[in-house]
Amino acid sequence: MSEQYSIGGPYLAFAVICERVLTEADGTISLIRVVDRFTIRGPSEKFTPSLLSFWLAILFRSGFQRGVMNLSVQPVSPAGRTLAAMEFPLHFEGDEERGCSVAFPVQFFAEEDGLYWFEIRLAGQLTTRIPLRIVYLPMVTMPGSGSESPKLPS
Repeated sequence: MSEQYSIGGPYLAFAVICERVLTEADGTISLIRVVDRFTIRGPSEKFTPSLLSFWLAILFRSGFQRGVMNLSVQPVSPAGRTLAAMEFPLHFEGDEERGCSVAFPVQFFAEEDGLYWFEIRLAGQLTTRIPLRIVYLPMVTMPGSGSESPKLPS
């Protein structure tokens, strides 16, 4: 085997935001409703900070990597502010094609609308970025749909 084929890894298989992750008894996972956008409707013209619930799922293939590596997920706001990072140890072992995954629920407080990025770092190295766009739409009330009683002809 040539040296170019005996080095390398781990390799990113996927990094997604989804509605739900199902884990079967055999360890197989299913990603339900992969998304990259949330639309929030609110009563005012301006964005109202909102709590979003979703899952983040990330899978690496070992390649020739063995041992524990630190995975960091760092959200970045549309204004460029870095938010609190989430960190997980990943243990790479076994055959080259073996996967090492993490899937976790997130309660994310969006303080502004726009494009958020979730930066995925493995051992401090940026591996990929997951986009999440928050779109705010003010609710439109139809004329006459308020709490007023309809006027009856006399």
